[in-house]
Amino acid sequence: MDGILAAFARVNVDEKLMLQILTQPLTEKRQKRMRRKVEQIKNGKETIGSFFAKMIPKKPDEKEDTNDGSSQFSSTQTQDIENKAEDE
Repeated sequence: MDGILAAFARVNVDEKLMLQILTQPLTEKRQKRMRRKVEQIKNGKETIGSFFAKMIPKKPDEKEDTNDGSSQFSSTQTQDIENKAEDE
């Protein structure tokens, strides 16, 4: 992201720079999974912080956790994420 912002910062007044972002829709399977997770968060069965922690890929040298409910985020970070989600 820093490289992209740096490129935009170096553009002269008479130059133009555009950024194109290509995306594709989620598969039906992934949409269903996301909807289930959203319902779990709404029903208080999962926190938004633990949800995002599971989305972040693990480093190859890290072992898969035993699903003990712990998060790789600190409690402060988790609370900040939850507060941000509530604000939106």
